[in-house]
Amino acid sequence: MRKGETKPPKSFTEATLLSAMEHASRFVDDKDLKEALDDDESHSGGIGTPATRAEVIEKLIQSEYVKLKGKQLRSILTGRNLITVVSPELRNVEYTARMEQKLSQVERGERSTLEVMNLFRKEVAGIPRQVGEIVRLNGDAIRPRQQNPETESYGLWPKCGQPVIRKGKFWQCSTNKREKQSDGTWQTVSGCGWKLYQTICSKNLTDPMVRTLLEKYQIHVNGSTSQAGKKFSASLILNPDNTVKFDFSQRRYLRR
Repeated sequence: MRKGETKPPKSFTEATLLSAMEHASRFVDDKDLKEALDDDESHSGGIGTPATRAEVIEKLIQSEYVKLKGKQLRSILTGRNLITVVSPELRNVEYTARMEQKLSQVERGERSTLEVMNLFRKEVAGIPRQVGEIVRLNGDAIRPRQQNPETESYGLWPKCGQPVIRKGKFWQCSTNKREKQSDGTWQTVSGCGWKLYQTICSKNLTDPMVRTLLEKYQIHVNGSTSQAGKKFSASLILNPDNTVKFDFSQRRYLRR
């Protein structure tokens, strides 16, 4: 007999997670459910589609549920808390497989569309109640520590190397000091003066987006609106001159 220590499974990379989503049936034991997930004749096999899988992973990173450490995807406390409040059934790949199985039964005429849709609606309607019960039982363990947005750092401002903090509807360098003027307006009287407003081209930036912008100097923004009223997708760039502007070289207008 040989002694050894158990090792945790290897962390996913973006490539291995994409593969796991595509071949999700390998995590399912039931033969019929495996077939339902692998059926790519009427739908994309696995979880998601080739067009959405990479986008799902990117959203997980931007929402700060996971982070990239080198090539590995590592969970963050926010992501672990989310998993905690989701019922075990919803976390199981077999849940997706059963949904695909019911959709296949509709296609074969074994179930009516109305029956399956009502079933899905009933299951979805029960999710908030399940989450509420889990939070009630585990609230102390999963409740995040409250932070003051005016002292929490969202990254370092490259111009002066000082932390960026949030002030209401904008982010600014923490060196900025503002004073109320006699006319009732506020004016920056010291500090580097940099600030970034939350709304740009009718698109609201989020805390995770600003963190990524300060770290990588670039983020991709969907659903912005031009002065002509057109929706577009483009990159928001933190330029060497410390200005934040859209890069329109790869701008893509979205169909209405």
